[in-house]
Amino acid sequence: MTRKTLLKFAVPAAAVLLTLAIAASFAARGKFLPLALSIVPLATAIFMLGAAPVFWHGLNQPLNNKTRWAFQLHAFRGAVVGVAALSFVFMALEISGEFFFVVLAFSMPYLFFGIPGTAGMIRVLLKDQPDASVFRESRVVWASRLITHVSWAGSAAVIVIALAVFQPWPLSLREGPDTEWAREGFEQTFGFAAPASVRKLYCRRVSSWQSKEVYVKFTYSTPEVAGQILNKLQMEPGEPRGYQKIRLHFPSWWLPAIPQHDDATLEHHQRPPPAGAGEAVWISRESKTLYYMHLD
Repeated sequence: MTRKTLLKFAVPAAAVLLTLAIAASFAARGKFLPLALSIVPLATAIFMLGAAPVFWHGLNQPLNNKTRWAFQLHAFRGAVVGVAALSFVFMALEISGEFFFVVLAFSMPYLFFGIPGTAGMIRVLLKDQPDASVFRESRVVWASRLITHVSWAGSAAVIVIALAVFQPWPLSLREGPDTEWAREGFEQTFGFAAPASVRKLYCRRVSSWQSKEVYVKFTYSTPEVAGQILNKLQMEPGEPRGYQKIRLHFPSWWLPAIPQHDDATLEHHQRPPPAGAGEAVWISRESKTLYYMHLD
């Protein structure tokens, strides 16, 4: 078997063997669900990261400078795809999840904008090059390009979901204050229309995959509306709480007037556990402000 034939099959074979080895390791520890979710990204990461050095060296063939640069751009692009896929795997398996969430978040914009950009640059570099067929006809290159295109579609989906979850400007403008969207959200959340006494109303409702989050904040001129909400949701009083959790979960632009010191306290209400573990109401009687949060 020639060296060229060995090179052709070495990277795919290594990707399959390493994927099976890592999968067996995590399966032995009982992490079947995260493993099932991450098996394809795991194979992608191993293949793309393993192939990157091969591409960087131009499949170990003599090439013109522009063709070699095209291979190196493709190697860089594949390495970013591999790092993003590996970050997803580590998050699913809860290995330094916060760190790899940041890595994945920073790699998504590159995948979305950079993949088409580098594809255009590679096309320009290979134009009229006599040895361009080395790049275009390689099966390993073809497989990695296919994975790259699928990764671009995945990055687009992640960005769309992120926009829905984090509601950046200008999408956040519909959240309030006192928009039709916010008033519809109030009625859907509490089961009755927002009365005239409710002002400065904000509402965010987010559903993604198997999770649901609802945030509502408003001021009122009559205390009956707060009592109506507490009765409707069957809330029970708890120990007074500060603003820490509100600062942590609610959008910052909803909270310009809250006290900055942590010793300030609010009325705190929640449903009896376990049903109400992620649902709570905070009320400031002084400022006549109510905060509602539901996490599922």
